[in-house]
Amino acid sequence: MFELIEMTEEMKKKLDPDAHLCAIDKINNIIIWSESVHWTEREMGFYYERFYIAKDYTKIAFFILSCDKEYLPNGNEHITPGDEVIYNWSIISFERLHACAYQDDELLEMLKDGLSVYGGGVYNKSHPNFAVTFNF
Repeated sequence: MFELIEMTEEMKKKLDPDAHLCAIDKINNIIIWSESVHWTEREMGFYYERFYIAKDYTKIAFFILSCDKEYLPNGNEHITPGDEVIYNWSIISFERLHACAYQDDELLEMLKDGLSVYGGGVYNKSHPNFAVTFNF
């Protein structure tokens, strides 16, 4: 079972010094996190999210995902406590890294489980209600 946490300094040193949040399955030692997209890439139209999966602090997969977000009932302007946010994820591409022992369907299940807790309300501490859907 995944939970959303802030990365510790130790985790950042081992995985990604620029990462902030991650979904972690402590029992299986699996970590999923998003790599920051630089503002210059956003200006050039790169609106995708980069996600990694690590097992025992070794990166095993890399995904480029798009996320359509729908905010209800107050629209996309402001997220307030009680609003519902629907995250609809789609895979643009993915790559297995190193000697990944997992099959593609297993990696996709890990990704789905991790993204299911990856709500954006943590950023502004409002913790809106959220749902997650997948196009994969």
